[in-house]
Amino acid sequence: MISSNFRSAILFVSIVFSIACGSGGSQKIVEDSSPIDSSTLKAPLPVDKDGSTQGLLKTVEDAGYPMATLTIQLPNQKEAEYFDINLEEVEHVTMPILNSFIGKNVNLSFKTETVNTLLDIYADGKSIFGEEFAPEGDYIKTIEGKLDGAKEVTPGDLPGKVSITDEKSQKLDFEFFITPEMVAVDQKRVKGYYDFLTRNTITTISKSE
Repeated sequence: MISSNFRSAILFVSIVFSIACGSGGSQKIVEDSSPIDSSTLKAPLPVDKDGSTQGLLKTVEDAGYPMATLTIQLPNQKEAEYFDINLEEVEHVTMPILNSFIGKNVNLSFKTETVNTLLDIYADGKSIFGEEFAPEGDYIKTIEGKLDGAKEVTPGDLPGKVSITDEKSQKLDFEFFITPEMVAVDQKRVKGYYDFLTRNTITTISKSE
């Protein structure tokens, strides 16, 4: 049986969460000591010379204030892209305003970064979340070492940050909603399963005239 806390944590991370702000259309890799296989990453999304672009806003999903996730169809892209937005960091934008943009073209600037996404944690050979099988896939990676940063359950609507450090002092950071299961193995040796996630974070958005 999968814990409800684990479901919430994975869901939130998977719908492209970020609270970072920056210049529109910039491309960035979040720094850590692990190599990133460029073949697993998407090509940069198209932007104009000023770092902005235009697209059709298809959906707006509340991801827990101040975050929201937007689905936007960009020009010359076969599939719609996911973008997240921090309503406390983008001026003159609220959920009602975003909802009024649905079905309309919008102008936006955004920041792209690639981060580690924690999928599961094993301790003593078992998933601490009760998963029957370990994550599988060509691009799934693992790290074994001491879990740090899970001293208490995440108290609010935004995820906390934990890390796993291996015997060679390689340290990977993960944003995650810390659960009681994680608190129980804080400072202990664990095996983390993770993947890479590309996040598109909106820095400005307005309805196209």
